[in-house]
Amino acid sequence: MFKYLFLIIMFVQIAWAQNYQPKDFFPAHPGDVWEYSTEYGSERRVIIRDSIAEEGRYIFMKGASFVSDTTLPAFLIDTSLFVVRNPLATWNWLKRYRYKLDADSGDTWLEFSDSSSQNKAYVRDTYESNILGVITEVKEIDYYAQPPGDTSIISGSFLETDQIAAGFGFIYRYKNEHEWPSYILNGAVIAGDTLGQVTVGLKREPLIHPSTLELRPNYPNPFNPKTTIEFVLNKRTFIELGVYNIRGQKVALLALGSYPPGNYRYTFNGSYLASGEYVYYLKTAERTLIRKMMLIK
Repeated sequence: MFKYLFLIIMFVQIAWAQNYQPKDFFPAHPGDVWEYSTEYGSERRVIIRDSIAEEGRYIFMKGASFVSDTTLPAFLIDTSLFVVRNPLATWNWLKRYRYKLDADSGDTWLEFSDSSSQNKAYVRDTYESNILGVITEVKEIDYYAQPPGDTSIISGSFLETDQIAAGFGFIYRYKNEHEWPSYILNGAVIAGDTLGQVTVGLKREPLIHPSTLELRPNYPNPFNPKTTIEFVLNKRTFIELGVYNIRGQKVALLALGSYPPGNYRYTFNGSYLASGEYVYYLKTAERTLIRKMMLIK
């Protein structure tokens, strides 16, 4: 009896832990801080205050490159759960319905529209991933430029991809003309909790003469639930280290940035994943190396 009661309680706790609410995907408390690596250098965003109105909640932010005047709100979280960027912008084309917080995979909406053009947002995927050491849910949103009045789900010119994560908000942006992300979240302080960097768990041992780029077999393999991933850099380079499932969904971003030569080791914890085959990869500007691993629970 007590055994079954314990199992029921554990199941409820797990279900509750994964029951993300729409507003979790854009947390906004006065004093919250986000630090990003961008194509122009680093960017630090800080919420300085908020204001409640009939149409929703205005967020005033310092450091956001698209809003230089902190007397104007950077965002509005409206009553329909849209996150509107530059909600009081003088020019209509600056006002963007950037995110729909309750949207699910396959959902679309007009991010921007006028008489000459429109941009459509499309939720390509939702999945659980390891973000700054926290297992959470990610929404991946693509944006397309379309002719006015185009009602197709996906058409037009691909512009960029954003990722927002429960408990974090905006974490990542990839533009169509870039080889690497134009924005990546390095760290944050949200509701008083300090969240580390995406490189948490990555250990480096300097090598005297590393001769080649290498992604080594993980060990142990099969594993449950932890395994060690090692790679070697023979020069300073920008890398991305991550994990995909067999459906091609990214389930973990382990490291992203410019790293000096050396031997690197990461302990990957797959406790939040289902048993099965996974692919881990090391991407640089010159090459992408891929290996398989098996999680057995």
